Amino acid sequence: MLDTDCLSVSGRLKTVSSMTWVLESGVFPDSHEQLRIAIQRHGEEIVDWQDDWLRYGELPPLNGSPAVFHGSLGNAATIANRGVRTDVERPRLRE
Repeated sequence: MLDTDCLSVSGRLKTVSSMTWVLESGVFPDSHEQLRIAIQRHGEEIVDWQDDWLRYGELPPLNGSPAVFHGSLGNAATIANRGVRTDVERPRLRE
């Protein structure tokens, strides 16, 4: 799920580039507490999702760092439709 550049050093992964995580915690309240801890342990930035960003047509400044959005599929699709490069695929129903 996470696409970062990593190097293996003595069996450990070392992050080469920093990542910004945009979290929509209202969607995943049970898992985001642990996710936040893991992100902070790796020294990466967390930005809390704001619905006003889409309402006013502005996404948060990410200072050129790659970002991971963890939130609703609806917001992920909206971000993708606004020209932001994403790996979001159109949801498919299982047959």
